[in-house]
Amino acid sequence: MKRVLSLFLLFSVAVASYAATDYGIAVAGVRVTSDNKNNITGTGISGSVSYNSSTNTLTLNNATIDVRSMPVNAISNDYGARANFKIKLVGNNYIKANKNAIVINIKESQGFELFSSGDGTGTLTCDGALYLDARDHMTNDYTMSTIWNCTVRFDDIISEDYEECLTINNANVTTDYLNVGSDHNGQKGLKLIDCYLAYPVNGVVGNYGTIMVDGDSWEDHVEIKRGARHGDVNGDGDITAADVTALYDWLLNNDNTQLKYGDQNGDGDITAADVTEVYDVLLGNYNPYGHEWVDLGLPSGTLWATMNIGANSPEDYGDYFAWGETMPKDYYDWSTYKWCNGKYNMMTKYCTDSSYGYNGFTDNKTELDLEDDAACFNWGYGWRIPSKEQMQELIDNCSSRWTTMNGVYGRLLTGPNGATMFLPAAGKRWKSEINYTGTLGNYWSRTLYSSSTIEAYYIVFDNVGNVGWGNYRSRDYGMSVRAVRVSNK
Repeated sequence: MKRVLSLFLLFSVAVASYAATDYGIAVAGVRVTSDNKNNITGTGISGSVSYNSSTNTLTLNNATIDVRSMPVNAISNDYGARANFKIKLVGNNYIKANKNAIVINIKESQGFELFSSGDGTGTLTCDGALYLDARDHMTNDYTMSTIWNCTVRFDDIISEDYEECLTINNANVTTDYLNVGSDHNGQKGLKLIDCYLAYPVNGVVGNYGTIMVDGDSWEDHVEIKRGARHGDVNGDGDITAADVTALYDWLLNNDNTQLKYGDQNGDGDITAADVTEVYDVLLGNYNPYGHEWVDLGLPSGTLWATMNIGANSPEDYGDYFAWGETMPKDYYDWSTYKWCNGKYNMMTKYCTDSSYGYNGFTDNKTELDLEDDAACFNWGYGWRIPSKEQMQELIDNCSSRWTTMNGVYGRLLTGPNGATMFLPAAGKRWKSEINYTGTLGNYWSRTLYSSSTIEAYYIVFDNVGNVGWGNYRSRDYGMSVRAVRVSNK
């Protein structure tokens, strides 16, 4: 009996003395420990999430973390946790949060890394913010965070410390608001390496991690892309005569010392034509938006594209898109529509009526997100599908007449300033057919119809009446998109 009791006590002591190591990290509220680090699971976590304690690296491998219904952050580390925390991206990853997606607490003189190894194809799309917090740890030193070799999108990227420095290195970063750090002891709050500020197109990186446009701070959408700005041959971040010199040194003397991005026109070779490209940038003849627009003299100043998305000329029909989809396809109806589960009463996004939502789903979204905007997706930020209000302004302020352009029927709109814009009568697509080409024009807005969650606002015209509102087309139809340019102000 004594032997049994001794063995029981020994076992109890062994069990009591064991405790899993807590690494000071939480994923969707689940603490990361030595017990679960190789396969972190829990409510809201799908795909593969793991942690390497020797490198202090959390790896997301085609993972989705959804904490919208939970009072926690998607990923966070504790105050005083291990220094130099890293998040590695493998494949395509998604975080869905109501506010802060990732909250990082950083010790002074330390940092945080968000990256993808190898070919840099790892991505992270976040509905929520990246929040870098070093406030409670700082004395007179700075922290350094880095986003490198990956593609990421956040609603916001925010630092609440005045001595936080963020470096973006060979990465694509998109955010609706960027505010980080300061110029601390010569360390600029935001530093770009092998990437450039693509939007706002006339923006520059100022001190305190602030984007500046014409001397004013920019507090709107920011897009940073890999590579160099058009014209920046030597990769120094500026476009000057030195970039022309770098091309001449290569072309005349075979000297590539200052040559980093020589093929400016994208033809696969470096020739005198690339010198002309740089001169065009210096002289202000280069269009950074990549597509032409027309100023019709509208009260809001909205600028309209001169051709449809997918077109090569103003009279070209271009591509057809279901509402909220970004690519054309061969068959258009609810069975192929992206934002439902095969039927009109099983909506999975942009749903304001639970009777039409999948399992009662609603999100009350009434305007297309950027990633679902065919203009933004295909032409880049700076272009959007017009809103209902922008289309109403076009209807109210422009006259139109039925005519042809190079043999294609459509309507020529004339704005208050006399400028014109041609809309071809491209018809519409339903199932595998294209109908009413040459007799009817249908153009999507980005606004959901207020009285029916399965329909969206669009304008229509034929050879009789003026341009006006259609009868709120079902979202699964394929129709034309004429983009508007987003102002840089």
